[in-house]
Amino acid sequence: MYTLIIEDRHGRSAAEISFDQGSYTIGRVDGNDVVLPSNSVSRTHARIFVSNNKCYVDDLGSANGVHVNGTKIQARTEIKNGYKIRIGEYTLYLEYKDQNDMSNAGQDVLKTQIVSGGQSGYKIVRVADQFAGEEFMLSEASNTIGRTEENYILLSDSSISRNHAKIINQNLNYSVIDLGSSNGTFVNNKLIKSESPLKSGDLIRFGNVTFVFVPATQHVDLVAYANAGKKSNDNRTIFTLFLALFIILVIGFAIVLFALNSESPSEPVAETPSAADLFAKKQARLDEATRYYNNALYEEANKIVRSLNSEFPNEENIQSLQRKIEIEIECQAKIKQASDHILDRHYNGAIDLLETIGDNTHSFDEAQKLIKEAKSKIRLARYNDARSKCDEGLSVESVEELCEAAKALQPTGIELDRIESTIQFMDRISEKKSKYSATAKKCAKLLKDLL
Repeated sequence: MYTLIIEDRHGRSAAEISFDQGSYTIGRVDGNDVVLPSNSVSRTHARIFVSNNKCYVDDLGSANGVHVNGTKIQARTEIKNGYKIRIGEYTLYLEYKDQNDMSNAGQDVLKTQIVSGGQSGYKIVRVADQFAGEEFMLSEASNTIGRTEENYILLSDSSISRNHAKIINQNLNYSVIDLGSSNGTFVNNKLIKSESPLKSGDLIRFGNVTFVFVPATQHVDLVAYANAGKKSNDNRTIFTLFLALFIILVIGFAIVLFALNSESPSEPVAETPSAADLFAKKQARLDEATRYYNNALYEEANKIVRSLNSEFPNEENIQSLQRKIEIEIECQAKIKQASDHILDRHYNGAIDLLETIGDNTHSFDEAQKLIKEAKSKIRLARYNDARSKCDEGLSVESVEELCEAAKALQPTGIELDRIESTIQFMDRISEKKSKYSATAKKCAKLLKDLL
């Protein structure tokens, strides 16, 4: 009987899972046999299974990988008694006990939800919004932050770029780096240009989402940070008092001038702005809207253009820019919807939606990247299904199906890893005399020729 002991980020035992046969998936969402609810864990991250009285682990295309005894695995790996497996921020230990020694044998596997915690080092705690209190341990050397699943910290907020920033940990010396985000990264309300060191208590804001950087064991009083990321009330009060004083001085000065003017011949009233002045102001606002548009800040650009359009109706240059902005806003909505489809594994629906984004838009390149990602996930899903059939029982049909799925993969990144893993698999099969060894040998040669 195998027992998998799962430790949370405190190093405390969170669950024990016992099994002696079968195949069990591990991931972040419901539907997996073991659910680890953390952004460092992919939706379907890994698979542990028993075959021929040996226990193995597969990485199912996860973003952060699977580490066995400190080494990131590249292919199927056997795990033995005492081995340590790291999946995201969780640590799993495998124990093997003889069935005769088991006094209380339970079910083959337990479905479990594990509560996240903290560990040594530092963490960031979300503050000042409806999700205040959400914590992320900075347990990786490079902790990426963004709106898409490949990031270590996933933030589903429209102000967050796909790959927004990363926090680097070098021997517990931390710094934050902006990755060219649209809405910027701020430390203590100061926009960083590239990289900024971090110290305990610093406020870090990604777009509109604010965190406090603290040691992992420190409790954060969320009430104290209710206004974090905003200008302080004291500053606003000082500014208001200063403005009021300035207005009083201006009014007083105006009264004095009026009194002086009343004793002397009246001066002509100031002239209304000329047409040239109005045109210059209009052009400056139009230029500002164009800059926002070019920097993909479409909502800000749209506010200015709507105002201009109401003041200067029927001007083609204003209406033309407004049409372009509205198209990009629509494209961004499609990209967000397609990203949600990909997260829910509706890959074909995402592709159909993204292919409606034209190549004359700013959003085209982003759409093409998502199409590429969705197609890769389709190929990997087909491959994983075929590989599972082989694990369940070899046959000529299952070997041929796996070979076809591997041939469809692209020889880059994780897909290349799957091709190489399949070659090794086919080589092992072809060494044994069986009715499918010839098929496996032929497949291995064909895959090698593709590389």
